[in-house]
Parts: sequence; C-alpha cells; structure tokens
Amino acid sequence: MNDKFKIHLSGVGKSIIYGMSFVFIKIALKNISIFSLLGLRFTLAVLLMIGMHFLKLIDINGQKNILDLIKLSILYPVLYFIFETIGLKYTSSTQAGIMMALIPVIVAIFSTFILKEKPNKIEIGFILISISGILFITIMNQSGNERTSCLGFIALLIAIICLALHNVMVRKISDKFSPTRITFSMMCVSAISFDLIFVVEKLINKDFQQFIKIITNTEVVLSILYLGVLSSVIGTFFSNYMLSKVTANQASVYANLTTVITIIAGVVLLNENFHWYEFVGTVLIIIGIWGTNYYGNK
Repeated sequence: MNDKFKIHLSGVGKSIIYGMSFVFIKIALKNISIFSLLGLRFTLAVLLMIGMHFLKLIDINGQKNILDLIKLSILYPVLYFIFETIGLKYTSSTQAGIMMALIPVIVAIFSTFILKEKPNKIEIGFILISISGILFITIMNQSGNERTSCLGFIALLIAIICLALHNVMVRKISDKFSPTRITFSMMCVSAISFDLIFVVEKLINKDFQQFIKIITNTEVVLSILYLGVLSSVIGTFFSNYMLSKVTANQASVYANLTTVITIIAGVVLLNENFHWYEFVGTVLIIIGIWGTNYYGNK
C-alpha cells in the first residue's frame, strides 16, 4: 500500500467518520448534558489508546516539548468540541455540516499569515463565494423561522476557526511528533479538561444520577462508543496522519466529503428537513471550496 493511497484512504475514512459523528452527538444530547458527553467520549479514547499501547499496537512514549501539544489540544479538541456541541444544540446536523464546509476556506486564510502561503486573486474570489453561501443560508433560516439561532451559527463558526488554526499549526510541528503521539496528547488534554468541567457541573447541580441514565440507555452507550472510539481515536489519527504528509490546504479539502455525509445522515437518519435555500447555499459553498483548492494548486 503506497503512501498516496494511504493518504486518500485516511481522508475518506476521516470524512465518513466525522460526517456521521454529528448524528451521534445529536442523539446523545437528547439524554445527557454536553460535558457528560465530552468527558465520557475522551476518557474512553484515552483508555483505549493506553490499552493499545500495552498491547504494543501503538507507541505513545517520548512526549517532549509537551507545551506545543497542549496548545494544539486546547484549540482542538477542547475549544472546538465545546463550541461545536453548543452549536449542534441550537442548529440541525444538516446546517452544521454545511457550516463545516467552510473549513478549507478558513485554512487557506490562516495559511496566508502563518505558513506564508498567499492565495491569488482567483482563490480570494472563490473564498467570497463560499462565504456568500453561508450568509444566504443564515439569512433565509432566520426569515423562515427555522429552529435555529444566531448563537448556534456563531458557536459553529468559532469551532471551525479553532479547527482550521489547529490544522495549520499541526503542519508546523509534524516533524517533531508522530501522528499517534499527537492524537494521544489531544485525547489526554481533552479528557482532563472535560472531566473536570463535568465533575464541577454535577457538584453544583447535585446531580449524579446521570451515570444511571447513561449505562441504561442503549442509544447513549452506542453514541459514546462511536464518538470515543471511531471519531476521537481513529478519525483524529487519520487527520493527523494526513497533516503529516500533505499541506494543510490539501488535507482540508476532505471537509467537502464530510459535509455531504453529514447532510445525507441528517436527512436519512434524523428526518431533518433540507430546504431549497440550503441546497443553493451548499452549491455556492462547494463551488467556493473547489475553486479555492483547485486554483490554490496552480
């Protein structure tokens, strides 16, 4: 299996896993709190990776310059998942998937300032086309009285910015750390952060009965298993592997597929509506993303 095939396999695998994760987040949040979900998914991810290490399936030793990894982990998953989960609470998974399509565009913007990869005039034009798609959907959703809110869109936008900045920064340290070590550090920082918030939340509310609700609810258990094992560990590893092999802009193009998977999953599995203006906005976003990446490689 050559490197090029591995890169494409990682990109497709990551996109499918991440695209489906929106559905499982929505299902879990019907039964448990945001920080219960985040704490459990990343704790499970850490335990899984430690187990894989002892079985000699992966190597997570040799963590040096840990500060660089902590900075990355705060951006993603910590800040990203806080804002993504809040956003999903106030928007549909379909709308969230459309918003995620902006990731390649924002990565291109950050690459200009951090990696000194300046977009040409054609790229800038396509970036504006993508942004117009998001604005069109937002305005139409508000005028159509859809169950959405500015808070939801703002939260998702912040999440996207955190992820885009993280992807660019990973490129800068990919020569220092392996994808496995980056993934493990991300899971550890996230588990500690969200578990602390979870405990404080329960102490304040004096509500520790949610553990019973979790272990007795099949939907919640399956959602946590999917998010902890597939999304947090395997999906994140695929992403870090790609970023160690290709540029941030090239890796981010797979967000297009993530968007398509999310929209299909939301409509088919959650029976969410998909309106004409969301289709128009999606087309504008995809055109903008295609142009940004196509002409960025010229």
